[in-house]
Amino acid sequence: MRRRRGSSLSAEPDPMQHLRATVWGPAEFVGLPPRRLVAEGIFVGILGVGAITGTTLFGA
Repeated sequence: MRRRRGSSLSAEPDPMQHLRATVWGPAEFVGLPPRRLVAEGIFVGILGVGAITGTTLFGA
């Protein structure tokens, strides 16, 4: 008598998918971030570099 092989997909999700969903939750999204967020990040990065460089030059 032959056994029927079940589907390789189980009812439970992959452990990594479960961990990702638990850690990120609704914050996980797919795709590029909005342009406003990218521009804000670049702006804050430039301000940070300027602040670090400015305090270094001022302190020297």
